[in-house]
Amino acid sequence: MQATYPIHDHKSIDNGYAVTEHQFDRKSIDRVEQTQRDAIPQLLAMGLTVEQVAQTLFLSVENVQRLG
Repeated sequence: MQATYPIHDHKSIDNGYAVTEHQFDRKSIDRVEQTQRDAIPQLLAMGLTVEQVAQTLFLSVENVQRLG
């Protein structure tokens, strides 16, 4: 069963503080980007090529090289 979380109008609550939808979206994007950054060295260590990592994480080869 998937959990759902109510969003009240144009604000959500984060750590007891109201945040705008834009801030909420930015935090979600930041988490995804951090997860990708964390995954790059692990995937490279597993033997994937830079091109394979880029394809797997939906990034450009240039971004993988820069972040890895």
